[in-house]
Amino acid sequence: MGWCIFPVYKYTMTKARKQTQKAVAAIMAAIGKTQRQLAKDIGASESTVKSWTRKKNPLRISSDFKARIYAAYGAFIDDSGNLFAFVNGAKKEFTKESFVRWREYMTKTSRPYYSGRSPVTSYFVARAGEVIGRIFWAATEKENGRADKCFAVVECFNQWAQNTIKDFRLSKSKLFTSPRYLAIMKSVIP
Repeated sequence: MGWCIFPVYKYTMTKARKQTQKAVAAIMAAIGKTQRQLAKDIGASESTVKSWTRKKNPLRISSDFKARIYAAYGAFIDDSGNLFAFVNGAKKEFTKESFVRWREYMTKTSRPYYSGRSPVTSYFVARAGEVIGRIFWAATEKENGRADKCFAVVECFNQWAQNTIKDFRLSKSKLFTSPRYLAIMKSVIP
């Protein structure tokens, strides 16, 4: 009886991967992006995106990359490889129009906060800062009379930051010369 499970699983996985391949191709077609542009927007290598879009045996997209695709384009790919968008809280087909609405929402400029960025972007920046602060505070809590995790957590964060800068091809010169960064560093380092 156990021999029947594998063919069903293999069929299901292959079908989901082919659906995913179609979903990624549909995203690129709807918004006019190439594989290279998609890779740059979500911090993936071009070969990774090619592996998702190849006709024969496409690879599965990790949940991390699915989240990045959603954040960049408002396109949601479920575990079965189906593609859709949320428009006004309702599940709809992903189209160029849904992408345009997503982009407008993400770039609203009714009241800029950080250097002219939108309230949505400002919210994400503030939220990320809050989460990072909590992680560092948790790392300094004493367990068994010792607080020795802080340096390892900081090093882990530094590695993550370097990988993020590389993956998303961020400009280091802009990162470390912004007035906000310099003001923070001035207040931290005497």
